[in-house]
Amino acid sequence: MNTTQRLQTGTLERFRKHGKMGESFDRVANKVLDEAEANNSKEVGQDVRTD
Repeated sequence: MNTTQRLQTGTLERFRKHGKMGESFDRVANKVLDEAEANNSKEVGQDVRTD
């Protein structure tokens, strides 16, 4: 299922810093979320999701 989300220009620019040319927004968002969850799990001691 595809959805549309509105982002402010500044937010989109922040996401662009984490992606590569040709990489989908979905992939970049997942990469950022995976990093955030990994950092959170280190603080809490939880398992990290792996795909």
